[in-house]
Amino acid sequence: MNPKITVLVCYHTDAPRIKDDVFAPIHLGRACASPEGTRALRDCIGDDTGENISDRNPRFCELTALYWAWKNLAEDVEYVGLMHYRRFLVFSERGEDVINWPFESTEAAVAQFGLDKEHVAPLCRQYDVICPVKTPIFKGYVYDLHKRFQCLTPAKMRRFTSAPPLLSFYEHYALAHFERDLRTAIRVVLEKHPEYLSFLDDTLEDTKGRFCNMFVMQRGLFNEYMAFLFGVLGEVERRLCFDGPEYLAGSYQGRVMGFLGERLLSIYIDALARFRPETRIKELPIVFFDGRSLERCAPAAKGSGILAASSETHQDSQSSPPSSTFDIVLASDNDYAQHLAVAIASILRNATDGESLSFHILDGGISETNRFRIEALKTIRDFEIEFLDVDAAAFAACPIPSGTWITETTYYRFLLPHLAPTIDKALYLDCDVVVLTSLRDLWATDVSGAYAAVAEDTWEYAAIHHKRMLGLSHADFYFNAGVMLVNLAKWREDGLSDALFAQMREMVKKGGTIQYDDQDVMNCVLRNGLIVLPIKWNVQQTAFYFTGCTRYSAEALEDARCNPALVHFSGAVKPWHPGCIHPLRKEYFTYLDMTSWRGRRRPGAMFDFLHRQRVLFASPVRHLARGFWMGSRFRRRIYGFLYDEALARHVAQIASHPHVRAICTLLRYAIVDTLTLGIRLAGFVAAVPLYGARKVAAAFRVLRRWRGRMSSPAGERTVPAEASEVPRAGARR
Repeated sequence: MNPKITVLVCYHTDAPRIKDDVFAPIHLGRACASPEGTRALRDCIGDDTGENISDRNPRFCELTALYWAWKNLAEDVEYVGLMHYRRFLVFSERGEDVINWPFESTEAAVAQFGLDKEHVAPLCRQYDVICPVKTPIFKGYVYDLHKRFQCLTPAKMRRFTSAPPLLSFYEHYALAHFERDLRTAIRVVLEKHPEYLSFLDDTLEDTKGRFCNMFVMQRGLFNEYMAFLFGVLGEVERRLCFDGPEYLAGSYQGRVMGFLGERLLSIYIDALARFRPETRIKELPIVFFDGRSLERCAPAAKGSGILAASSETHQDSQSSPPSSTFDIVLASDNDYAQHLAVAIASILRNATDGESLSFHILDGGISETNRFRIEALKTIRDFEIEFLDVDAAAFAACPIPSGTWITETTYYRFLLPHLAPTIDKALYLDCDVVVLTSLRDLWATDVSGAYAAVAEDTWEYAAIHHKRMLGLSHADFYFNAGVMLVNLAKWREDGLSDALFAQMREMVKKGGTIQYDDQDVMNCVLRNGLIVLPIKWNVQQTAFYFTGCTRYSAEALEDARCNPALVHFSGAVKPWHPGCIHPLRKEYFTYLDMTSWRGRRRPGAMFDFLHRQRVLFASPVRHLARGFWMGSRFRRRIYGFLYDEALARHVAQIASHPHVRAICTLLRYAIVDTLTLGIRLAGFVAAVPLYGARKVAAAFRVLRRWRGRMSSPAGERTVPAEASEVPRAGARR
């Protein structure tokens, strides 16, 4: 009679289900998954049911499924196992240790590798533990990880260079991850199980190891291993701090508990072999599947065999719109990484089913830490991202206004056709935007015969007066370059990158014509190949405060204000600056709280109060302010001084210096003491004519003593005897 077996197959994305009487699909991290992900995997077991740690999946990975099985599987299950939708133990007779070729998830492949009850049950009758075979740990494995996740720091790279071709189990972890985590785990293991010291060195120094957290165990051994595993990991989590940027949720190193679990599995199995030789252990090779989506494997999924999707999921895949990839380009340096993350979070949060998002970041020096933070947004929705390094020397001649928030990164889009040579159509966005709906309709805009689809600038000065300075005719319109749907194929065909740089050099030579940087240059070069977008796709700040004189109707402007699709926080004062009165500034902070920068807020609540009380919009104040700030050069200087972030950091550093703080403290006490003395003298002078100098002096002495008693400990507070000498208010007129 076959034993009752349950092998959980872990899924975190929609892929062909391996499912029969033995294999049971389970959705990892459902507690923190997106609604789209939960809907796609609703036919799977959720690891958020019963007693669970589903919300800790970003750190524990597939171990959340093990914890669920430990606490929630029925008692009559005799064998418990864990596999992954892209990698399985090979239960059929195969000679290779690891079958690395990514096989397609088809019925034939499933049968070939014995992923069914007919092959699993006989092995379970013969063995107590079925686990992966130990495989050599080649040095190249670490370098492959480094190419994907940049895990080798300069110090580790020197250590890696001098390492032998085969790495030890310990050295592999020390190079690919953080050595202190494994050292802490080893220390905890030896504290709880001192007897493991006899073989632990052999396990850690072995140049072969078990990986992937896969096994099938007899239920008693499984429960014992779970107590060992989560007992050690719980203590490690208590001793170490995982709040640093290197452990961000969604980043590679953020999966620290899953990585440690692989090592602990090898330690536990070696302990069984050492201390319980009667335990029957079988090692099997591993096969890797490519884990392709249901659309790509639809013919195999239609069958009634082990590889099949639920009818509901298959119906959804048939009725949902075809998948499309949106190539989205943003440019940022390290100072704007937070705002870049907010823009990406808003796009991910409002994307719909069937949309594949690919982000291309024109990198102006984003730090490794901030890259991890941005990649951690995959907890919202899966996406592709690449950071394109840009040679800053190519933009050395670009005019950058001093004292403003503008940097040379704004010119990076000039080289976009060459930085992304495989893309023919892209959506370029500034970092100071928030998307409030799906980009599907915007992406569907046909730009085949044009250079770009853009929206007009809604500031009347730019729309009417400034374009005359650039030589544009009345029929031309001046567009805002913060949102551009670009036909990169036509840009390459017509050599627009060279034309943009040539136009910039000519305008610089003339002097005084470039006022709005790259936007002015592109308006001159692209003016004969533009498509006008609805204003809702680039609702600028001026659309709320100036009626302007644009080609958009009053109805279109009003509809965009009430139902914006994309908000562009143009201008010098952004939501993160004090004094911002943008009516949709709270949308920025809504999406900020979805990023690793959550909780950051700007100062200046007084400006919000004044705005609500209509003080800032009183007619005389408004017109006076507009007239005062119309001088472009003066306005830029003042705005740059008030809102330059680098200057603010320097001021904060100076203010935090101990000597500066001491001087400020002395000045504060001097001012307070002077004011206090002045108030006391004024009170004394005013009271003398009423009560006489002697009684007033006695009253001041009583008050001074009373103040001293009130500042003393509670047990020493007593009412002074002189209190009876205090004159009554009205005793004498």
